[in-house]
Amino acid sequence: MGASAKKKIASQLIQEIADFPPLPDVVQAILQASSDPESSVADLHSLVEEDISLSSSVIKLANSPFFGLSREVSSLPRALTVVGMEEVQNLVIANAMFQPFKEFNSKKDRLETLWDHSFRCALTAKLLAPRFCLSSSECFIAGQLHDLGKILVIMAFSNQSLAKIYPEGVAISSHVTSEQELLGVTHDILGARLVRNWLFPEKLCMAVGYHHRPEKATSHHEFCHVVWLADTFTHLADEEPGSASSQALIELLLSKTAVQRSAGFGMDMTPFLVDELLHDIMEVHDSFK
Repeated sequence: MGASAKKKIASQLIQEIADFPPLPDVVQAILQASSDPESSVADLHSLVEEDISLSSSVIKLANSPFFGLSREVSSLPRALTVVGMEEVQNLVIANAMFQPFKEFNSKKDRLETLWDHSFRCALTAKLLAPRFCLSSSECFIAGQLHDLGKILVIMAFSNQSLAKIYPEGVAISSHVTSEQELLGVTHDILGARLVRNWLFPEKLCMAVGYHHRPEKATSHHEFCHVVWLADTFTHLADEEPGSASSQALIELLLSKTAVQRSAGFGMDMTPFLVDELLHDIMEVHDSFK
């Protein structure tokens, strides 16, 4: 594809950002309630119970290893009390991310796969955050939003074209290369523009925009590194142990550059730690199945 054609496609995709749906009204109401110090659990309950998917996610989170409760939580009011306002805000963003696209049945499988990966990446980022003394809440949101730019690509092209952009059986890392070659722009750049359009904080914009190349980030380097780690570990959790793709991801985590970057933020990344983290991450992922 010629440079002019790619430039035209890139410009069209960037223009799509201006037309991207705003956050739904119910989402804005929940976000406002969760950030209002005078709001109560009862206020939040009346909003959350309107969304069955969100209610289910809140209850699952309350029963996850993050909270370590000895007794199962089965009611929404109790779950809201356990997880708190901030965590509900995280789940609202997680659910809202794909809400406007549920009617696109022809893209349903791709969107569901993307949502599943994004949510599990968010859980992974939340798990890693304390090791870097970062906000678990902010890391969760960054993990959830990191591949947001892929929605723009998925909605803009036919399934036949998407099969060329995101071919099966190749390393996920090669998707960025194919995007650049075929579209002239990558999903991380598109995603960063979109979250800026939604007026999210700069650190989230940086994490979305540099989750494939954290070493290039111009600020919030540690935050970007954690989201890169979360994305890589989440892909690793999907792979068959001992497979070539699994080994390639482990080698990436233990590469000289990655180890040095982790060490710079106080984490001594070793093969033992990779195994330990992967075990913990898969346990958290399994609790949400």
